[in-house]
Amino acid sequence: MLNRKRLRQKGTVRLGHIFKKISPGDKVLLIRNLSFKANYPARLHGRTATVVGKQGNAYIVRFLNGKTYRNIIVNAVHLRKLEG
Repeated sequence: MLNRKRLRQKGTVRLGHIFKKISPGDKVLLIRNLSFKANYPARLHGRTATVVGKQGNAYIVRFLNGKTYRNIIVNAVHLRKLEG
């Protein structure tokens, strides 16, 4: 689990990561970017989820938690698109 960034990585976030476009139905990884406040629990770090829709600048993401599906709202900085 990430608690802090290394010294050379601090403050380095490309604008492409902030303004990236993800369409509904895409599979994404929930990866916490420590330069920004994450509005979801740290235990979800590394989970695979599906994008359901968009709400403002953030995305609505659905993932399986046990036997039920959960929806959370996540900023695009914390999402990494899965290839394939």
